[in-house]
Amino acid sequence: MRKIVVFFLGFNLMIFAQNNKGDAELEWFEELSEITYEGDYMTAYLGFGQFLEKFPDSELAPRALFNQGYLLRELGRGQEAKRIFERIIEEEYNEYENYGGIMEQYTLYKNRSAKHLAEIFIEEENFVEALKYIKMFDNIYPYKHFCGNELEADAIYTDVMYAKTYHGLGKLDKAIKKLLPHLFYNGLASNNEVMELLSQYLPQLYSNDEVKQFLQEGIQNFKVKDKNYGTFQLLGVKIPVYTYQFYGEGEIEFVSDEGTKNAQAIDEIIKSHPIFEGYFNN
Repeated sequence: MRKIVVFFLGFNLMIFAQNNKGDAELEWFEELSEITYEGDYMTAYLGFGQFLEKFPDSELAPRALFNQGYLLRELGRGQEAKRIFERIIEEEYNEYENYGGIMEQYTLYKNRSAKHLAEIFIEEENFVEALKYIKMFDNIYPYKHFCGNELEADAIYTDVMYAKTYHGLGKLDKAIKKLLPHLFYNGLASNNEVMELLSQYLPQLYSNDEVKQFLQEGIQNFKVKDKNYGTFQLLGVKIPVYTYQFYGEGEIEFVSDEGTKNAQAIDEIIKSHPIFEGYFNN
């Protein structure tokens, strides 16, 4: 689940032009961005290096350096990429510099660099170092965005990264609990990787009978807040459940016509969940 970002031109051109004597930097950066977009990663990587040699103090220098790290990863040169991302974290770059364009608000150099480093260390199965950088991008240099969809996607990404790391450290219980809040698709961001990991991790820690038992307990203790919202507690994790998450599966309400908890509907949505249906069909 790579959150790949490469800094293309994405820059306030008017401000840059006003603050600089010429447009040579801008034109060159734009050319290298286009080369990157076309997939010629080696040429782009070398070009950004030459750009940094000629314009080390350019306002575009942090973007060029980050792009080099990204390109090294794409070229399979993770060790060199690590050194660049570690350097970015040590630099005094403006984390909330205007990204430019409509997809992102801020450059978030350190947040994105820490994410790359965490991914690289997971690939290397160095889970202690991975956890260090996950905590860094989660707590010290958090993701910022104006859009709820992007914030939710980042929250899922973060918990998936925690889960993979805890799994690698042999802490299956913590891995599963990181994933459970995203058990139900909420319409904002895909939870496909959450589903894939849960389907792998649950059988590694629990027997079929154990899973069925804590599911039955969760169904029995389902807390109804209103006809369209409730909470499902599983392994000590409180999971929000909304009826809109089951749009297209018929009308579902958590409160029956008599004003009581609609136990049948709750039982059905839990037992028919793709992660759990197999436990009840055997």
